[in-house]
Amino acid sequence: MNAKVEKVSFENLTDSPSGSTSIISKDEQLNLIKNVKVQLEVKVGSGTISINDLFSLKPGSVMPLETKTTEGMELLLNGKVVAIGDLVVVDDNFGLQIRDIARG
Repeated sequence: MNAKVEKVSFENLTDSPSGSTSIISKDEQLNLIKNVKVQLEVKVGSGTISINDLFSLKPGSVMPLETKTTEGMELLLNGKVVAIGDLVVVDDNFGLQIRDIARG
C-alpha cells in the first residue's frame, strides 16, 4: 500500500502579556477535564510465595499479605498513590475512608 506522507507544521504559540503561552486559564483547563471519569484501584496488600505454593492454591486457601491491619490501604490512580485510607463496608460493597491525601 502506497500512502502519501506529508509533513505537518503548526504555528508557534506567542507569549501572552503574563508570560504564559496558554490560551486559557488554569481554572478553564480544569473545567475542561473535571468530569472525565478515571479508574481508581485500592491496593490492599501484597505477599510473596513460592511457585510451588502458588500451584497449590485452591478454594479455601489463605494467601497471607505483608500489610499490617493497622496500615492504610493505598488508593491508586494510574499506578500512583493519590491517597491512603481504611477499608470500610458501604451497604454490601467495600469502600475506602480517606485518611490522607498524597502531596505533590
